[in-house]
Amino acid sequence: MEEHYFGGAWTEIKLDILRKYLDFYTKALSKQGFELLYIDAFAGTGSRTEILPSVPMFDQEEKKISLDGSARIALNIEKKFDRYLFIETNSKRIKELKKIRAEFHNTYIKIENADANTVITELASKPIWSCNKFRGVIFIDPYGMEVSWETLKAIVKTESFDVWYLFPISGVCRQAARDHTKMEEYKKKLLINCLEQENGKMHFIKK
Repeated sequence: MEEHYFGGAWTEIKLDILRKYLDFYTKALSKQGFELLYIDAFAGTGSRTEILPSVPMFDQEEKKISLDGSARIALNIEKKFDRYLFIETNSKRIKELKKIRAEFHNTYIKIENADANTVITELASKPIWSCNKFRGVIFIDPYGMEVSWETLKAIVKTESFDVWYLFPISGVCRQAARDHTKMEEYKKKLLINCLEQENGKMHFIKK
């Protein structure tokens, strides 16, 4: 089993909010005649592993626990989406997502082992959105600064999705420098991309 270590107590708060939102979303639209889609742009393994430290005072030893990630949360809500798309570049994590697909074998789940920007922009360019048949949620929680401004603009053009984009503020801070003349070109491009997103007046949830 490929374990995915990330986050902490704040991650559980974030994912609990996502769980409640998806539950409200599917219930609200369940009788509107739409085909409901859920896209997880950085799906990981579908779960996350956390190590709880030992507490000798209470005779508690260090232990490892597995918690649901965004993919599993989306699959476990009461009124499900009609279709799920999980995107992930890591081949080991893809294997874990395929196990989840086998577990939820009565649910339509597509898995893409590819760059999320490419998959989403290609999907958004298809002519199907003009028929007003689809509604969905795209959950974008990147590992760093991988999301391009062009991807976000492509999603907007579909007029079909609610977007959860957890903007990587910590990533922006890591790339910044006091003397911009000494900054590497690739870092400048990443920061310019983030500035374009900010100037687009999008609303972000602090990661």
